[in-house]
Amino acid sequence: MLAQLAKKHKALVAINSDAHIFSSVGDVTRALEIVRGAGIVAEQILNLTTEKVENFLSWHRQHYKISQEKKA
Repeated sequence: MLAQLAKKHKALVAINSDAHIFSSVGDVTRALEIVRGAGIVAEQILNLTTEKVENFLSWHRQHYKISQEKKA
């Protein structure tokens, strides 16, 4: 299962509802069952807090900028 591979390789994951109807938006019950069952820890959940998302995006912006500068 993908969640088990994420745990094994310490990959970051994002939790979402994958809702297909409006009343299920934000219901992450099943997603949490999957990550808990796989043993994924809070440090691996990217969108656990706004701060973690902002830090991730900031790192990527900086990394992308450096990568683009190297190509130029």
